[in-house]
Amino acid sequence: LFISHVRLLREALLVALNDATGVEAFGACSRDTAEAVALEFAPSLIVVDASHPEGATLVAAVQARVTTVRVIVLATRERDEDLLIWAKIGVSGYLSSDTSAHDLISTMHRVNAGETAYPPNLTAFLMSRLADRGNDGSTRAGIHTLTCRERDIAALLAEGLSNKLIARRLGIAVATAKNHIHSILEKW
Repeated sequence: LFISHVRLLREALLVALNDATGVEAFGACSRDTAEAVALEFAPSLIVVDASHPEGATLVAAVQARVTTVRVIVLATRERDEDLLIWAKIGVSGYLSSDTSAHDLISTMHRVNAGETAYPPNLTAFLMSRLADRGNDGSTRAGIHTLTCRERDIAALLAEGLSNKLIARRLGIAVATAKNHIHSILEKW
């Protein structure tokens, strides 16, 4: 399900994904009907336009009632405070404005398979914010719930390393690195 207040974007995304393998794009709507449509059809995945005036509020409301839904945000601008809002409500993916249709489809498949999908620079920003909060004592308990390996990976994420580079540096499979990152984000 695609949610955007821009009709052209909604229609273009549906057209682009109609031919995509493994994607069933069943609808696109504006804020006015999004919650009702999501409740009626219980989609596994919602892609929301981050420039939507009440997008975060809407997504939080839908997630509260359709607990299995996963959310990908299409950002038109990358402001730190926007990223924090989306991260706090628990979106599974975040794509910047220069994302291609291929990247969107790939991210949809990854998120639908249970992975999180944040670009390395945004993951590094989130991890540095988490580290800053840990230094002020407000999240120390959460930090201590990370395993030693997860703390190692969190430090590498804070440096801005991609999943592939983390795996190479630690001598583990990329899928293993992704699993650890998913666990870190879940604990966060």
